[in-house]
Amino acid sequence: MSEPLDNEAMAESAARESLPPSSRQPHLPGGPFHRLKSLVSILVVAGIIVALALLWTHAPGASGSDNWVGGIPLTREAQANGLDLMMQVTPGPYFLGEMLGANLILSNHSFTPYTWQGSSVAGPCGAAINLEANGETAPFYSLPFAAMASPHCAPGMTTLVPGATLTLHELVPLTSSGEVTLEPQGEVLQTSASPDGEQSNNWIPSPLQGHGPSLSITVIPGIPAARRISLQAEGTLVRISAPPAARHHLFYTYVAACIDSSGEGSGTFSFWEPIFTTTLHEAECDQQTGPNLRWSYAVSSPGYNIVGGQIRS
Repeated sequence: MSEPLDNEAMAESAARESLPPSSRQPHLPGGPFHRLKSLVSILVVAGIIVALALLWTHAPGASGSDNWVGGIPLTREAQANGLDLMMQVTPGPYFLGEMLGANLILSNHSFTPYTWQGSSVAGPCGAAINLEANGETAPFYSLPFAAMASPHCAPGMTTLVPGATLTLHELVPLTSSGEVTLEPQGEVLQTSASPDGEQSNNWIPSPLQGHGPSLSITVIPGIPAARRISLQAEGTLVRISAPPAARHHLFYTYVAACIDSSGEGSGTFSFWEPIFTTTLHEAECDQQTGPNLRWSYAVSSPGYNIVGGQIRS
């Protein structure tokens, strides 16, 4: 049970209660020294918060840089018929023989499932959405043999149900100069019925056709020195010389064609795969080939030139 207040204490309490709420000061126990310690603690916590905010602001990737496209991407987006397609590509300036990196992000906000012609992963047989670089101005760039070869395979199908999102990472070479238009292309499956009830399936342009997104870029001839990758063959090895930023994001494709002692042909193939080395080793065939091996190879990195070569042994 609390003790009764004396007259002096009662007067002090009444005076404090008469003050407006904004003028009342909270009671801090321990006197001035304790209040000073509390103020120092508040300042320390505030300093930590500010430091963490600065650290987050300057953290790698916070600037919007994208590892796949090799920089802060140029972004275009379009919506049509409940579909949303975002396109992100390597920033310019652009040059002939350059390899572009692209992210294609397709979302289905409709109530209709769509079946696309192509795989859900970009590869040699195509993807559900393919980014095309269309231009007709000379000079042109001829891709190395290894970058042109592709296996004979069915393109496959990808169904995007309502609410789903598909992300594709693609590599696109720039093979013509001047004005070039970057535009995603795709086809969807349409099922129709004849008057007698017989169903047929056909591939038709996607509901996004004619709605974008698209991007017009200018491609100049010549490779800037800071964007050049070069190769040096040493026997059955190939050394890669590349700027530091490109060395951590290299891609390699090859074709190994060979003939065995009976004259039968065989070979192996690889489509633009990431590598974590600056030395290439001669490819191998599926069977003993003796001296009859032709190894064609190409190397690149998004934002850098495509370079290739060939070794016969």
